[in-house]
Amino acid sequence: MSRQPGGQGPQQIRTPETGMDRLWRRGMIALALIPIALLALDVGSRFLGGEGSGDGKVVDIYLKYLGAAFVALLLSRVGPLLKGKFYGVEVEFAETKVVADAMMKATADVAALREELERVKETLNRIAPPEAQPKKSLRIAPLPMPELKPVTQRDDPNKGRFGGRDEKDGFKLAAEFVGSEEARLVNVKLAVYGIDRPLTQKVRFFLHPTFPSPELTVNPVDGVAALDTLAYGGFTVGAWVEGTKTLLELDLSRLEGAPRIIRDL
Repeated sequence: MSRQPGGQGPQQIRTPETGMDRLWRRGMIALALIPIALLALDVGSRFLGGEGSGDGKVVDIYLKYLGAAFVALLLSRVGPLLKGKFYGVEVEFAETKVVADAMMKATADVAALREELERVKETLNRIAPPEAQPKKSLRIAPLPMPELKPVTQRDDPNKGRFGGRDEKDGFKLAAEFVGSEEARLVNVKLAVYGIDRPLTQKVRFFLHPTFPSPELTVNPVDGVAALDTLAYGGFTVGAWVEGTKTLLELDLSRLEGAPRIIRDL
C-alpha cells in the first residue's frame, strides 16, 4: 500500500500515455494492416490467374508474429515500473495494478485482432477460393533405353543389337581413324550429331566388352557427342541418344578408310 498526501488513503494512479505507448499502439495498428494487405494481394493474384499462397497462409504465418507485438506492448507498460525504484521500499501497489491492467488489455487486444483477421481470411477465401489440388507438372519423364535384341555373334556382341543403322531419327553415328595403314594401334574418333538439328541430349556409347569401360556416357559439346579411344581389331559400336528411342549402330571394320588392323583383324 502507498502513502498518499493529505491522508486520503490508497488511490489508483493513472499513468499517462507516454511516447513509447503511442509508438507501440501505432505498431499494433500496422501489424493488423499488413496481413490484410497481403491477403488482398493473394486474392488479386488468384483473380489474375496466379496460384496465390494456397489458402491464406500469409496470415497464418503472420499471426505467429503477433506474440512479439504483445511482448513489446507489455514492455511499454511495464517500463515505468522497471524504471522506478524497483529495489527500493517505495514500490507502489498502484503501479503493479497498472501493469496487470495493461497485461489484460493487451491480451484482449491481441485476441480480438486474431479473430478479426480470421474473419477477413474467411471472407476473402469465399470471394476467391483456393484451388482444391495443386497443378500437376507438365514435365514429361525421359524415355528409358529401348530393349536391345539378343546377342547373336559372340566375337562381336553389339552386331545387330542396335538396329543395324548408323543414321536414324535425324541423328548420325560416325567414326574417323587416326593412324597409318600399317599401324598396330589406331585412334578411333566416334561422334554422334544431329543431321537437321543440333544434338542436345547425352549419348551412351557401347564398345566391345573387352574394353575396360565398354559403356560410356558423353555430354554434347556444340551439338556433337564425341568419344576418342585406342583400338585394334574391328568391332561394332552401338549408341543410344538418351531420353529418346533412337539406337544407332556402326561396324568399324566395314568403313571406308579403315586401317588394316581394324579392317582385317
